Amino acid sequence: MDEKEIILKIYLRVDKKKRFYFSLISYIILLIYIVYILFINIKLFIYLLIISIFFYIIKNFVKKERPIDLFTNERTILFDNYSFPSIHTIISIIIFLIYYKNILFYPLLLVPILRILSLRHWISDIIYSIIISIILYFPILLFL
Repeated sequence: MDEKEIILKIYLRVDKKKRFYFSLISYIILLIYIVYILFINIKLFIYLLIISIFFYIIKNFVKKERPIDLFTNERTILFDNYSFPSIHTIISIIIFLIYYKNILFYPLLLVPILRILSLRHWISDIIYSIIISIILYFPILLFL
């Protein structure tokens, strides 16, 4: 089964309201941890901010359409219309890797799954974004 077939199955099983909630939950989870990071580790917060800006620029060069665009013109945010890379995934996985010993950070692992279920990202976007996160994790160890 290829990626488009999987996305079609998700589309047929997950209605618009659920997609909205999946997307909203992914934002809320990430926001909670980013605010927490802001208060406990300002260096990490700045690093994550720089990474987010950098990948937002990359996203606008790549211009890969979101999976939802195959079926509808449904948008939740107007300024972020592209799929690759998943900045949510990159940030959530980096934070998780840093704090993996603390079980309170495990909800961050839901973010990539929710991004797929909300049809905001292709599975390949998520996989590559996780790889990018792992690569970016090692310089963070030197930076912090």
